[in-house]
Amino acid sequence: MTAMNTIASLEGNTFVVADQRGDIEGQSSDTQGLFADDTRFLSHWVFTVDGKRPTCLSTDDVQYYETQFFLAPTSGTVYVDSDLSIFRHRVVEQGFREELSILNHSAKPVSLDLRIEAGADFADLFEVKDALKKKGEHYRRAEADRLVLGYRRDTYVRETCITAPGADFDELGFGFRAEVPPQGEWSASISVLASGAGIRKNAREAGTMLRKYCAEGERRGFGTGKLAPYMAAAHAAVRQFDRILVWGRSGEKARSLAERLKASVAVDLRPALAEADVVTCATTSATPIVHGADVRAGTHVDLVGGFTPTMREADDALVAKSSVFVDTYVGALAEGGDVVEPIRSGVIERSAVRAELAELCRGDKPGRTGAAEITLFKSVGTALEDLAAACLVVREARR
Repeated sequence: MTAMNTIASLEGNTFVVADQRGDIEGQSSDTQGLFADDTRFLSHWVFTVDGKRPTCLSTDDVQYYETQFFLAPTSGTVYVDSDLSIFRHRVVEQGFREELSILNHSAKPVSLDLRIEAGADFADLFEVKDALKKKGEHYRRAEADRLVLGYRRDTYVRETCITAPGADFDELGFGFRAEVPPQGEWSASISVLASGAGIRKNAREAGTMLRKYCAEGERRGFGTGKLAPYMAAAHAAVRQFDRILVWGRSGEKARSLAERLKASVAVDLRPALAEADVVTCATTSATPIVHGADVRAGTHVDLVGGFTPTMREADDALVAKSSVFVDTYVGALAEGGDVVEPIRSGVIERSAVRAELAELCRGDKPGRTGAAEITLFKSVGTALEDLAAACLVVREARR
């Protein structure tokens, strides 16, 4: 516990400072918030039950990156005697995951309106320290399944993406209608992801390099995601493709991208996967998109979008039948959900990860060893790839 009755949790260069209830109320010169890469991606995070903020009973620092908050509904007195227990379990990653649970100890069902209001000022550490005013444009975007908080100044863009299955979203936050049975439990999962314009760029560069070592006999490519046009151009620079197929959840965006790439639109995902020699997936999906049952022998699969342990672009079946490669052991084995989760659940062993990118480039370990082999590359990005890209730019500029 830090000063001012706050709780701090951290993982790498990401940390969360909250009050004893788990709430965040960061002001211009206040240190509460979700910070990543020296930027505050969340400055307001307030939880209420039926319009009231619950009372803190205790907190538990489980790990340096993990905290539990034990709460009860506010009774209006100094005494807390409630039939309900509230638990907030928070794990810090590239943002954080929060598991919200309500226990009903009574013999009657309970209905509750639960809400979290969210906001982000995107102040950097110097602006927080010196109470400086932020320049640029803030924006909010409520979608059916998420709330996006953003900041834009010229080409500098930072966003906080909040997802919570079963929640109703608006521009100020999101809420649940919790129906808790007698002697029962209600729970929800919440994900807060911090992202910036350059956070996943180096994953694209790594995927292109991996293609040289693992892909063989490709004639068609398939891919989607925000990085899709750059992924397609980069891969086409090192391999010859007969055609490119584009699939996305939004048919309109897929058609627009296909026109830009002079590619074809894949209306149905499964047939597109079945005929692709190379699959490139660049999304922040929390549930698998590419399934092993749909990927044929000899395919090379790039998974470069997910960058936290809770993001999954491929299912366990695909990981289990693939030769797995990663950009770096230290990054992918800690943050890449497509590798972390299968290892954690026993689907594959740690030894199933055959090599990291540097070992392939040095020739220390082989890439693809057979035409029928399915190769899978998982990248979460690393500063080393940014450095390599910068060196390449400088070298080309000096020619």
